[in-house]
Amino acid sequence: MKKKQLIVTVLLALAFSVIPVSAKASNTISVMYQVDPSYEVVIPSYTDIPYMAEMATYGTIQIKEAVLEEDKCILVEMNSSGVLVNEEYPQSTIPYQVLHENKPFTSQKYTKKGEETKLDISIKKEDWKKAMGGTYKAEITFTISYVDKK
Repeated sequence: MKKKQLIVTVLLALAFSVIPVSAKASNTISVMYQVDPSYEVVIPSYTDIPYMAEMATYGTIQIKEAVLEEDKCILVEMNSSGVLVNEEYPQSTIPYQVLHENKPFTSQKYTKKGEETKLDISIKKEDWKKAMGGTYKAEITFTISYVDKK
């Protein structure tokens, strides 16, 4: 009897192991991808100003690449002393202005690739006439920030 019971148990175990088991499969797949903000800004780095030129092209601020979040922008700020200084005789200076469309430039916000701002340097004729000979230089600092549009 024990032998029969063992055979029935084995047969039942085999029967349950070949019975197909159905499982509910989910048809939803989550895919995530992170796009980090990035940008490339080109700023003017150097220019020669011809003697007695009242307006000279300084260069262009250009947004070469821009992948920004919806409510963000690129802020480019410019800081300059507004004075060219004679390298050999620092007491000799020439005042100047950096302009965009004939208005003083200090900052601009950008939101997309391809935006640009053309800059000029303006020096008054009477300031040129007061200048002594020599090489004049000034430092212009650009600060680039990723900020809220507001």
